[in-house]
Amino acid sequence: TSSLVLKISLGAIIASLLRWAFQSASDPALGLLIANTIGCFIIGWATKSQWSSQSWLTVGFCGALTSFSALCFHVATSVNQANYLAALKDIYNNYFLLNCISVKPTGPMAYFLIASFIALVSAGAILRWYATKYFGLVGTLLINLLGAFALGLLTNTGATAAVVLGTGALGSLTTISGLALHFDQLLRNDKKLAIGYLVLSLSGGIAAALLGIKLVT
Repeated sequence: TSSLVLKISLGAIIASLLRWAFQSASDPALGLLIANTIGCFIIGWATKSQWSSQSWLTVGFCGALTSFSALCFHVATSVNQANYLAALKDIYNNYFLLNCISVKPTGPMAYFLIASFIALVSAGAILRWYATKYFGLVGTLLINLLGAFALGLLTNTGATAAVVLGTGALGSLTTISGLALHFDQLLRNDKKLAIGYLVLSLSGGIAAALLGIKLVT
């Protein structure tokens, strides 16, 4: 188990840094859209191949590469500003914008922030793994809703907290690829249940993020 936890943590750390790089390299919205698309493609391919048992890839890498909380956060922000057209566009494009300003600390603080980022990314991925392992798709749903609410609470925090807690911890905790995988599995057996799960996840996540925003603004 300790070896598996380590592998999931490493996969999540690499994926979170990659998602951050995608966001920083160009338009943050485009960067995350690319990350989410890649993550969903890989997890879809992996589950139909011999890689399906590789938790470091499916739970660690793909789970952390994609972000449910950020999507809900940005949609909730648009709704809070009464910009409903933008909110619909966000949902349609799987679009988000966290506006993480580059943080360039120096000295001991730099090492502390790097260590914090790594530790929180690992913790988020492991917590999500346990939630899914013991509670299945319900666990993924609850983790995503919790992460969306928590990200809403970070609305007025500084750039450092946004990167370490938002991009790192909550980005790793929540997952679009895991949601897509559950939706695909349900779709094969019960289409109504699959659609209900997807609608509940998105509407619940947006509502949770909006509640978090309202509480701090």
